[in-house]
Amino acid sequence: MNEKIKNFEVKKRQINRFFRGLVRIINPLKKENLKYICLFFSIVLLFIYYCIPYLSTLLGRGISYLSAVVLSLVMVYMIGKPISAFIVEKNLKEIGFTNSLGFTPELIKRYKTNYNHLIFKNCGIPLNKWNEKIDELEAVLHISIIAVTKYRDTEYIDVEFTSSTSIPQTIEWDTKYASEKEEEISLGISNEGVKMIDLSKTPHILIGGSTGCGKTQLVQLMIIQFFRKKYDIYLIDYKGGFDYIKFGGIFKSLSLEDDLTISILNEVLKQMDERKQLFLEAKVNNISEYNSLNLTNKLQRIVIVVDEVSELLDKTGLSKEVKELKESIQGSLATIARLGRAFGVHLVLATQRPDANSLNGQIKNNCDIRICGRCDDVLSQIVLDSTEASKRIPKNSQGRFMMQDLTEFQAFKLKREDVMFSESDVSNYLQR
Repeated sequence: MNEKIKNFEVKKRQINRFFRGLVRIINPLKKENLKYICLFFSIVLLFIYYCIPYLSTLLGRGISYLSAVVLSLVMVYMIGKPISAFIVEKNLKEIGFTNSLGFTPELIKRYKTNYNHLIFKNCGIPLNKWNEKIDELEAVLHISIIAVTKYRDTEYIDVEFTSSTSIPQTIEWDTKYASEKEEEISLGISNEGVKMIDLSKTPHILIGGSTGCGKTQLVQLMIIQFFRKKYDIYLIDYKGGFDYIKFGGIFKSLSLEDDLTISILNEVLKQMDERKQLFLEAKVNNISEYNSLNLTNKLQRIVIVVDEVSELLDKTGLSKEVKELKESIQGSLATIARLGRAFGVHLVLATQRPDANSLNGQIKNNCDIRICGRCDDVLSQIVLDSTEASKRIPKNSQGRFMMQDLTEFQAFKLKREDVMFSESDVSNYLQR
C-alpha cells in the first residue's frame, strides 16, 4: 500500500512541477517570471533555428518538429523547479528531514526582498519540527536562517535567511576606518562596507538593546571619534560613569545627578541661542555654512551623550519635586532634539528600554538614527518600529546591530590602547 502511495506522490509531484513551469512561462505579468520566459524561448528558438534543418534532412520534417515539441515540454518541466532544488532536496534527505514516506519538502521557488527566501511545498512536516531543526538546516543548506513561517498561511513553508554571516563577528577598531569628514562617524562593518552616519543630515542617535549586547562599547567608539574631531563632549551617566573612567578628562562636563544635568543642558541651550545670533548676523542657516565662512574661528560641534537615558528620565514613583526636575530635563532634551541640527548640537541616547515612561515621543521621533542590538520583540518595536532586530540578530551576539532601514552591521571592537589618551592629546583637545 505504501509503495502505491509513494508512486502516486512521485507522479503528483512531476505533474505539479510541469504545471508550475507552464504557469511561469505563460504568466509574464510577474517580474520574477521574466527570466523563465526568456530562458524558455531562447533555448526553443535556438533549437528550431540550428537543429530543425539538420533533423529534417536526417529524419524527416515530422520527426524534427516533434522533437521541438518534446524539447518544449522538457523545458516547461525543468522550469517548474529551480536547478538548485535537486541539491537542496538531496541534502535534506541526508539529514533525515523527510516525512513518513521518505519524501523531503520540495523547493519550488527562490526570491528576495530585504532578505532571501526559499519557498518549500511542505509534505506534512509540522512547523515546529522545522524550527527544532534550524541548526541542522543551516548547516546543510549553508545559510543563516532568520525565520521559518507558513507562506501566506498556505501549505507552503517560507525559509527566510540572510547572508549577514559574511560580516565578521569581531572587527577591531583602526583609524583607517575613520572618516576624514568632520560630521561623519564610523560605526562598524556591514555587507556594503564601512557603516557611517552623517550627523549634519541625521543629528541625533538612539541606541537600544539588552544588557551585554555592546551598547556601551558602541557609545565609547563614538566618543573616541568625537574626541578626535574635537567635538565638545558632555556625558550624562547615572550608572556612575565607571564605563568611561579610562577616558580621563576629555569630557567638557560629566554629570551623575539631576542638578548638574540641568546645568549642562542650560549651558548648551545658551550656546544654541548665541549661535543663533551669530548665524543671523552671518546670514547662514547652519553650522557648516558658518564654519565655511569663518575658517580661523570655527564653531565646534557639541554632543551630549546619555548612557541609560531611562535612568535619567523615568519618573515612576518619584516625589513631586523630583518629577518636576525630570520634566525640566526632558523639556530641555526635547528642545535640543528639535532644534539642535542647525546649531551643531547632537544627542546620543542609549538605553535598554526607551518606552514612554523614560523617553517621550518628541525626543524619540527626532532621533533619525535608530540602532538596535540584541533584543526581544517589544524592544525591537520600540527602537526600530519593527520586530526585525529580534528575529535577525542572534541571541548570543555581541556588537551586532541593526539600523532602522534594516541594515545590519558589526560594531568595531575597541582595544585597550584605543581609550588611553596621552596628556598631550588631552591638552591639545582642551586648548583647541
